[in-house]
Amino acid sequence: MMRIIAAFFGVIAVGTVTFWIWSRKRNSFEIGNLSEEDHPQEPDRQQLLKELYRCHRQAQAVRNCEASSKLLKEISPPLQYMLGLVRLCEKDRESGSKAQSLNEIYVVPDTLTAQDLLKESVIEEIVSAMVYRGARMEGNQIILQENHSETEENIQGAVSDDWSDRDIEMFIQQYKAEIAGGQVWVQQKKFIEAFSPLWSRLKEFENQDTIPVEKFLSVAREIRQMLESCGIYPIFYDDPIIQTRPELKARFVHVGKARLVYPALTVKTKGGLKIYGTFTGTYQ
Repeated sequence: MMRIIAAFFGVIAVGTVTFWIWSRKRNSFEIGNLSEEDHPQEPDRQQLLKELYRCHRQAQAVRNCEASSKLLKEISPPLQYMLGLVRLCEKDRESGSKAQSLNEIYVVPDTLTAQDLLKESVIEEIVSAMVYRGARMEGNQIILQENHSETEENIQGAVSDDWSDRDIEMFIQQYKAEIAGGQVWVQQKKFIEAFSPLWSRLKEFENQDTIPVEKFLSVAREIRQMLESCGIYPIFYDDPIIQTRPELKARFVHVGKARLVYPALTVKTKGGLKIYGTFTGTYQ
């Protein structure tokens, strides 16, 4: 009887050990599979290099937009004056005036006409800004000196065999951050490109003795639309948005009744509207 009992428990023990070994192997296999999924193999180095060169090209394109961004900041004040003249002309029309030319509309009574202001504070100032930024006109296009730094051949030559994949990934992330941060420059370059032919039309007024109101408004309104399409919004002091934003309202400057009222230029950010540049709007 004792032999039978011993044999029975021996079979159970062997079976238990066998099951335990099988379970460990199965668990080990499953854990191994999970480990491979959680830690995929490193991407192919050639693919990483292709991504590096692609990001480099995009970052270089963004850098080449900086010159346009700087020019836009220089010409923003005269554009604000121009938009102030648009409102002045529109209000003149609303009052029932039949003025046909800008020299019939006064910014300062009996002293400064809208035509004088357009020539002296808009056109001449934009010309000066373009000279300062080294811009020139070729046909109807504004040409700026862009940043020509490292070429793709330079970056390819700089990549060392000693660089690890982690090093390459780090440079890729740096380029991507630069690209994301420079998107506002891209938009501003688009404005300068779109503004170029309109600037040619605006500059034609420089040598005209009489500037028709409707002709001026046609060009100026197109420029305003171009600004808005590039994410730059002219906002006057009496705009309802300003009245709900005390921090923006405080940026406007009070002027006398004989002075021109012009808008602030604003851009949309994650935190809402923000004043673009350092030249704020005015109110009476």
